[in-house]
Amino acid sequence: MAMPPFARIGVLRKDPQYWEKVYALYHHTKRVEGGPGLHDAATGLWYRDKRFLPGGILSPSGKPVVWSRGNGWVAGGHVKTLKALPGSERHTGEYKETLTKLVAA
Repeated sequence: MAMPPFARIGVLRKDPQYWEKVYALYHHTKRVEGGPGLHDAATGLWYRDKRFLPGGILSPSGKPVVWSRGNGWVAGGHVKTLKALPGSERHTGEYKETLTKLVAA
């Protein structure tokens, strides 16, 4: 949810360090938090937090629980971030790819 403001502030201040910081936070959430990260690369969906990663909290049918409402927020955050960032920013490709897979899921 902090991605769009970081992107906008970087544009307003003409300071790409904001884009690097938001990517560092994004990378941590996506690939590191809780061990494997909160992004399920196989489905394109996101877990709410590390308690819901596979092996943690399961649905009554025994399946992993992804963050339904939060995946909508993630999609919106990606869209707003991509609208704010210049197309030349080096992480836009990953943001677009992640968004595309999420929306398809």
